[in-house]
Amino acid sequence: MSSSVHRISVREMNEIQCRRQLAVTRKMFQQWQKMANTTQYHRPRIEQIFTLFQQLSANDISTISARQLTTLKNELTQFSATLKQEIQTVREQQLEQRALAARTNAHRQHNLEALAALVREKLPAEKQLITELESRDVKGVGSLIFRALTALDNVQSQLSPFANQLLEQLKAQSEDVPQFWQYGAPLSPYAKQCEQILLMIEKLKLVGYLNEALSAQQQLAEIQSMNENPQRHLRADSLILILAKQLKESQQHTELVEKVEQLCAELAIFSDDENAKIIDEALASIHSSSVTGLMSLAEQLEAKINLAEQAFVAEAQRRTVLDGLGKLGYQIQETDVRAWMDNGKVVVRHPATPGYGLELGGKQARFQTRTVALSSQRDTQRDKDVDAIWCSQHQQLQEFVAQSDAELVVERALPAGSNEMKVYDLEDAGQQRNTATNQQPRTLRK
Repeated sequence: MSSSVHRISVREMNEIQCRRQLAVTRKMFQQWQKMANTTQYHRPRIEQIFTLFQQLSANDISTISARQLTTLKNELTQFSATLKQEIQTVREQQLEQRALAARTNAHRQHNLEALAALVREKLPAEKQLITELESRDVKGVGSLIFRALTALDNVQSQLSPFANQLLEQLKAQSEDVPQFWQYGAPLSPYAKQCEQILLMIEKLKLVGYLNEALSAQQQLAEIQSMNENPQRHLRADSLILILAKQLKESQQHTELVEKVEQLCAELAIFSDDENAKIIDEALASIHSSSVTGLMSLAEQLEAKINLAEQAFVAEAQRRTVLDGLGKLGYQIQETDVRAWMDNGKVVVRHPATPGYGLELGGKQARFQTRTVALSSQRDTQRDKDVDAIWCSQHQQLQEFVAQSDAELVVERALPAGSNEMKVYDLEDAGQQRNTATNQQPRTLRK
């Protein structure tokens, strides 16, 4: 054949994708560990996830086959999806529990204040008890309430229904009821709105949205100062929607921060001073960046990673082809890979066919080969013979490529002698070999 189009897949393509997924999994595992250490997480589940991570990360990616790499990548992807789901679920549960604990504590403090006032009014002689109640120390609150209730038993007949409701509520609280409402009375729809708002404000504080929480508190105070009317309910509903949007944004911000950290771990695979600088700048800015800024940063990192991967795979593809041609006896130089990468083509020669060469061109997984003459002053009768020689060599090239755990496929080809052979000036061919720069190709961090 005089000209042909080939498609090559190399092991390095599977390897780099597997390394990228492993980098993501490692970073996600660190994020999961941080979360698991700050909550009441099931010990058997921690051990299970840790063991699975150890098994997956113990594989020597540099030695396993392309097929095994694909399997490992799929397993890592599934494991990462599991970690992501657990992180989201537990984080939401933890936020809900912490916010509810804050609201419960606020109720407790409010009730202790009311109890202290009641003891002051009915039992002014109990100065020690009053002092302890006014300190509102959470530690030992159960025994403190029990002492107050015991002391008030003697005057219970003098208490108002309101005060008795308070005592009943505090008694329930002292028995470790995790959630209770002020005075134990059923909540009105408006009171439920206010409590929901207060719970959401606590969540905003916990996720670091302090300015938003302060603004919401001010708006709630304005709403509570209004008289009972439909407008008050509408404003409360509107505030709830605003808070829900802010909480969703905070969750998105957290997830984007983690995504940027994962992308930085992927980019770090490609050992490059420029990449190292990009990573440092990204990690230094993520916590102070807005959601929009993080989304833009993630897109930039993804683009950088894809370009680096494409360059790495393209270089591996060209090196595999040229190594195979070298085994066929073609004169291959160290600079040929870089010349092909930089110029989109390179010409190699074989001692058995002086005056002729093989041009390889293309920058993607598909590339074209065609025989070329290195001088217009030649016996053109030999052109078809040179085409035929290349045809006979091609199957051997496929075998050599397969030995590298790669695959070379001919997508289309022209028969020997079917086209007039391109004349490739010998001087131009020399230039092709000398265009390789001193720039070192990107290396893959193991």
